[in-house]
Amino acid sequence: MKKTCLDCLHCKVLCISKKYDMLCYCSMSKNKEPNLDIYWSEKKLCKNFLDMSDDITLVVSNNHVSSDYRLPLIKENALMRA
Repeated sequence: MKKTCLDCLHCKVLCISKKYDMLCYCSMSKNKEPNLDIYWSEKKLCKNFLDMSDDITLVVSNNHVSSDYRLPLIKENALMRA
């Protein structure tokens, strides 16, 4: 299966995106310019590509998770027990 930018954890759907517009942007990009999902499905993958198959290690220090990655959908105190 071919991976695209839409599979990347840095690919974000714009909050004003409508159901069929699917405006997305890369959170690693400096200009955060939104494009339609067809752009992201055809774009060449960059060196910042990151998905769930990559070996991701969350860095927890002083009760904060590194903001380089998406935060897990669990409460902060559950992180401390892990």
